[in-house]
Amino acid sequence: FRNVTGVQTCALPISGQYTLKAARVPRPLPTAGPTAGMTTIEVSGPGGMMMGMSTSGLSGLPAAPPIPPEPTLWASMPVTVDDADVTGLAVPVRTGLKVSGRVQFEGTRPAPPPDQVQRINLTLQSIEGRSPGLATAVRIDGDGRITTGGFIPGLYQVIANVPATTGFQQLFVAPSPWVLKSAAVNGRNVSDDPVEIQSEDISGLVVTFTDRPSELGGAVADKNAEVVIFPADSTSWKTGFALARRVRSTRVSQSGTYLFTNVPIGDYYAVALAQDSTGDPQDPKFLERLVSVATRVTVGDGEKKTQDLVAKAVK
Repeated sequence: FRNVTGVQTCALPISGQYTLKAARVPRPLPTAGPTAGMTTIEVSGPGGMMMGMSTSGLSGLPAAPPIPPEPTLWASMPVTVDDADVTGLAVPVRTGLKVSGRVQFEGTRPAPPPDQVQRINLTLQSIEGRSPGLATAVRIDGDGRITTGGFIPGLYQVIANVPATTGFQQLFVAPSPWVLKSAAVNGRNVSDDPVEIQSEDISGLVVTFTDRPSELGGAVADKNAEVVIFPADSTSWKTGFALARRVRSTRVSQSGTYLFTNVPIGDYYAVALAQDSTGDPQDPKFLERLVSVATRVTVGDGEKKTQDLVAKAVK
C-alpha cells in the first residue's frame, strides 16, 4: 500500500474478485486529551489475504477507558480486478454498532463497591482474524452499566484485557472472590459461544459473576498423566472454536490428584491421558478420539465435583 495525498493504492498480482475492507476505530487515551486510533485496510481475494496495511496512534488503554466521542467507521465492498488498473473507487463508510447491558453478582457476599465494579475490564474481541489493534472501548460504570464504542459487524468473544505483567487471563477479570458465572444476550449464552454483531446495536448483555465457583477434581493413580476436560456437546469444539473456559487440561499433582477451578456448569467428558499418549487437546480431531475412552460428568452450579479417573494411552 502507498499513501498518496490521502489516497490508498496497492498492486494486486492476480486478477479476480476481491473484497476491500477498511476500518477506523478510535482509541481513547488513559488521561484527558485528544484520542488516538488505528486504521486498517485489507484486500483479500483468490489467493487469500493479498495486501494489508495498518497505521496506529498512541497505544495503551486505561483500566476503565472512556468511550471516545468519535464513531467507529468501517467499509466492506467487492472489487473486480482484471488486466487494467482500478481507479476512482468510491467506498461507502458506515458507523459501527454498539453493545449495552449490565453486570450482576450472585452469591453469599455483598456485591463489590462501585469503585471495584468499574475496574472490571471487559473486551469483545474479534474471532475472525481482525487486527487486535482495533480495540473498541468497553466501559463498566459503578452501577454495573455496560457501554461500548462502535463495533464492526462480525463474530466476537468476550474476554478480559488485563495488564501485561499478569498475562492474558481467560475471559473476565472480576474483583476477588468473584468469578464469571455466565454472559448472555437476551437469554442466549455468549460466555462460550461468540457474539454475532450484525446490522443493529445489541442491548441486553448480562454478565453474571458468582462467589461460588464450581470445581471438578479427583484422584488419578498415574502421577505422570495429564487430565483433559471438554464439553459433552461437541457443536462448538468440532467447528474449531476454542472454548478457553471449557476445553482445559492440567497435569496430575505429585499427590495423585487433579483440580479444575471455576468450571462453568454443564456436561463434560473427562479423561486422564497416560504419558505415552500422542495428540493435542486443542485439536477437535483428537477430542473426537477421546470421547470413546472418556468419563462423562455433570458439574452443577457451585458444586465441588469429585470424579476419579484411570489413565489411558491414546494414540
